[in-house]
Amino acid sequence: MTNYRFSAALFRTVYRFTSKEKTRYYLNGLHVSRAPGNQPGVMLAATDGHKLIVAYDTDGFAPDGKGVILRTEGHKLPGAVFKEDRKTLGTRMIEVNPDDTESCCAPGFLFDMDENGGRLPVGAHMFEVIDGDFPDITRVVPRFSNCKPVTQASTYDANYLKAFTMAAADFCNQRSAPISIWSEGPNDPALVTFGPADDGKRDLFGVLMPLRANAGADAGRPQWFDTTGAPL
Repeated sequence: MTNYRFSAALFRTVYRFTSKEKTRYYLNGLHVSRAPGNQPGVMLAATDGHKLIVAYDTDGFAPDGKGVILRTEGHKLPGAVFKEDRKTLGTRMIEVNPDDTESCCAPGFLFDMDENGGRLPVGAHMFEVIDGDFPDITRVVPRFSNCKPVTQASTYDANYLKAFTMAAADFCNQRSAPISIWSEGPNDPALVTFGPADDGKRDLFGVLMPLRANAGADAGRPQWFDTTGAPL
């Protein structure tokens, strides 16, 4: 048995970042694998090549190996199973056994845990198991060693920023939640964190690829705003 077990709430948040591009089909699903090193739990990751999101579920389980790429039937999240908010879904888990497949799909079971550790079934959904290799995400997550002063603007696609604000609302369980964007330079991948920057939470984080910055762009406030003649 190679069951994978993970948080339904984190799955819903991370799954929104899967790609719809047909060429790189291996990005069309969410990757579930054991947490790095000898840590307990699982890591959930999804990317479309422009933005990446990663979640750490300490209560999850995944067997040894490269992990599994899961795509929901019909690609979109099933509303009947995942329509609840994060506060409700936060107590629920999904369990999938990729070996128990029928026509390349595996049943996933949604359940609550009772006070005695028993499982209370809530729903089920079929997951397509994508046969492919998920990218090595450790190569793109910034480390921020010896950061240099940034004198150019970092420019991002507004739609990608919108996706992260939706993830922040999910993760923080509030309609409007802060996100922090950390970058070594204007053309480097940026680390995205959720909630106040100083609260230390990193169980969910993202990576955002920038648009190429124009080195010749004027820095600071616009000239028309300078009515005093003072330096900008």
